[in-house]
Amino acid sequence: MHKLAGPMMACVGIPLLHVADATAQAISAAGLQRPGLMATAFSMEQDFHAGRLAAAGLEPLVPEAAERAENHRII
Repeated sequence: MHKLAGPMMACVGIPLLHVADATAQAISAAGLQRPGLMATAFSMEQDFHAGRLAAAGLEPLVPEAAERAENHRII
């Protein structure tokens, strides 16, 4: 879904509520700058969450490969 958000939204007349945008607003409002990104490996390795957080002026921290794999296994 997240990978297709841009093309999909080009075809509809309603705004997209992206969880990363709402999260970025809450993080910024709390005065924080470097959120840790914990999710499935796919979500941590692709840019659709971290990229949107970075675009909002944040510095998302993504775990190293071994930590991503373990987190993915747990999820």
